[in-house]
Amino acid sequence: MTILESIPTSQSTGQLSHDQILCATERCLCEQGYDATTIRRIAKSLDCAVGSIYRYFTDKRQLLLTVTQRLIAPVCEHLESGGSFEKSVELYLELAGQDRQPYRLMFWLSCEGM
Repeated sequence: MTILESIPTSQSTGQLSHDQILCATERCLCEQGYDATTIRRIAKSLDCAVGSIYRYFTDKRQLLLTVTQRLIAPVCEHLESGGSFEKSVELYLELAGQDRQPYRLMFWLSCEGM
């Protein structure tokens, strides 16, 4: 299963959640790329106001950083639970191999502020 296939496509009823915004952002990144992924486009995919997203994230950069951190979370969790470094590298490569674009974005965002 690819990252795109694992992202839920429907919004549950009620108030917009942090997780729904992150999933919509991941979906937009996978489908349309970085440049086309705008706060406005994400809001449209969620059928919500742009301001609803700004309640959780100050800007696009913070939103994208959170998405990329979420992608690498399983590797960090493995290390923090005492897992071996070698197994963590294997897990990272497995996850990155599924879809390289989010990992390229992660490194780009990390280097951008330098």
